[in-house]
Amino acid sequence: MATVCKPESAKDKQIDERLNKSVAIMPRREPLFAHSGIPDCSRPIVTHLDGHPEIPGIHGTGFFVRKGEEVFFVTARHCLLKDDQDDASAIANVLHVPYSLDLVNPSERDYVRFNSICSFLHSSPDIPGRFMDIVALQPIVKRGSWQDKRLRSIAAKLPPTGEWLDQTATAIRSKHPILKNGKVWMVAAGFPQAGTSTEVRFAETSPGIVSATEIRTQRVVIAGLLQEGVYPHTMSVADVTWNQNLNGFSGSPVFARYKDDNGIQYALAGMLITGGNRLAHFIRINQILEAISELTGLLNRPS
Repeated sequence: MATVCKPESAKDKQIDERLNKSVAIMPRREPLFAHSGIPDCSRPIVTHLDGHPEIPGIHGTGFFVRKGEEVFFVTARHCLLKDDQDDASAIANVLHVPYSLDLVNPSERDYVRFNSICSFLHSSPDIPGRFMDIVALQPIVKRGSWQDKRLRSIAAKLPPTGEWLDQTATAIRSKHPILKNGKVWMVAAGFPQAGTSTEVRFAETSPGIVSATEIRTQRVVIAGLLQEGVYPHTMSVADVTWNQNLNGFSGSPVFARYKDDNGIQYALAGMLITGGNRLAHFIRINQILEAISELTGLLNRPS
């Protein structure tokens, strides 16, 4: 199993130059859960239930988050299930999420295994569908193993609450001086279905069983400006720096990019769920925190 580090592209540098021209300024102490670079937490969803969805190969993006010593995997519900399909329990055992982004003849140990998945009903008349478009899963890893160390090293930090994002949104509306030119740049890191060198090759590895034999993936980082959301639980990213369609970005982590005394920082702000015409929508960090909290509660409930 080999891990290949992708060099920074010329396009990435152009995006950085554009972002640096207008960057939010925040005090050094806020927020404490930020990263000095974009975490390597994103992973492609390579395959799961046979024949679903209809597009073979990569079906979207998910990402790992860390709460204390625990690691969880978060993605958009529609990447795994059709419409309002109720039963998500079967997904956990067949979901394929690779530890590394480039694999040849991968075995089962090259994929993260999961034993729990949590899906969330809602009762809001202002949110479409019966379920929130988010699922949370817990990986099966032995504490102290290389898999455990790997996941904890790449996972994005979870904030204790989502208040900082709400405060940032309020600052945008009020043109607070903490924001340079009233703008907050957001970035998302995912695996689009078009416009990259990503390729997944399949072959019949045993009678009647088709498996991925080679996985080559290229993560794409896109950026845009934070705007108020369409729904109560979402916010939007406008003027997205990606000319292809956004298929495959569903489930990608979204980070707020700002500057403090230590330089440029990235703080997890939510998860991308849909978009088009250079406008993307993401679920707020509050919903991710609620999902992780509910899954943790279920796992700790006495049997």
